[in-house]
Amino acid sequence: KIFWVPRPLLLLLFACVTVGAGSLAPAGSVGTEDRSKNGMFAFGKEQPKKVQSVLSAVEALDAALRGLPAELVPDFEKAAQELFDHHRTRDQPEEAEQESDEEGGGSAEPNPKRRKKQASEMVRIREVQHWLRDKVPAEAVLPSEKLVFGHKGTEFETYTAANTVSVDGFLYEEEDVDDLCEQGKLSRNICQECGSKNVTPLNFLSHSLSIPEMEFIFKHALPKACGGSTGKLALLDVGSRLGAVVYGASILGKFKKVVGVEMNAELCAVQEKAIKQFGLGAQVVCDDVCKQKALLGSSGVIVLHNAFQFFLQPQAASSAWKTLVEAISPGTVLITCPSLEEQLACCKPAVMKDVSEWVEEVEVEYPEAMDDDDEYAADGVLFGNIRCYRVKARK
Repeated sequence: KIFWVPRPLLLLLFACVTVGAGSLAPAGSVGTEDRSKNGMFAFGKEQPKKVQSVLSAVEALDAALRGLPAELVPDFEKAAQELFDHHRTRDQPEEAEQESDEEGGGSAEPNPKRRKKQASEMVRIREVQHWLRDKVPAEAVLPSEKLVFGHKGTEFETYTAANTVSVDGFLYEEEDVDDLCEQGKLSRNICQECGSKNVTPLNFLSHSLSIPEMEFIFKHALPKACGGSTGKLALLDVGSRLGAVVYGASILGKFKKVVGVEMNAELCAVQEKAIKQFGLGAQVVCDDVCKQKALLGSSGVIVLHNAFQFFLQPQAASSAWKTLVEAISPGTVLITCPSLEEQLACCKPAVMKDVSEWVEEVEVEYPEAMDDDDEYAADGVLFGNIRCYRVKARK
């Protein structure tokens, strides 16, 4: 994993050749008084200032990498590459592509400044992710939470507390889950007869959107659904739990205001610490969302990810959804995962006969799935479980 050791040397040698600096003098030869701090090379007095600048930059990069946790090195490398691309073309005139980006389409080759910003955002949200891993259990379900199972007539009908494991999609992606299983922190199977080999795979369940899912939402789906810009809209995440959407919207998106509503005080405390730690400027309201009708009515974008499916009994979920239907203003854009139909299927009695009575579905352009084994792939596309709706005018 310490792959970066030879790279500074290669970069330095390449820089010396390109600026016509001559050769590097080995330690002990002429010019040893200008030897670099790590003693690897020595410069003659006539050595061009450009080469000295390059070596200083390489040393700074080396020092930064030494202080970086190993798991963040790949993200650092990606961000560094984006910076290299940016500075390589910084003196070139920028192409006018801001309009196409704001229309939701973007261009095939985003300009260097945009690539630099995106890389910086990704590093920042990964920092939140790794910080949060140390604050909650691997399952990311706190003792004060009680999950609800046994949703008859739905795909989750066979899910029980015994055969289901919660793995937070924001904190851990597929490869991370593999690592947790190897470390013995999670198991993929359950023994049906204690002591026997009669095992069955566990059901894995996430109560948070992952970073790739949020990148798709805030960089592609939402801007297009909102006519190219979300900067004048307030975003509300219903049942914000650990705050994944709050962090994603604050870092990856652009909104007038970002608010999460969560009724669990422990989870609210976690979110507030993260917001303060990373200076996100978002807000957490610790309350039952059904008591926040004004907030529901004033939000231009509302995210509903498994809002009530595993946290309220069917009758309570039905009542909560009816409150949302009454309070959310016409024109509001809803981002749901899974679809509204799937979420409402857990309600008893039914909230409405058909969701088209309340909303119109907004077409989403999903990226093509290049690998059917991709964890986000289904029916040939990625992120197909994410849906977008616009609330209709009341009759």
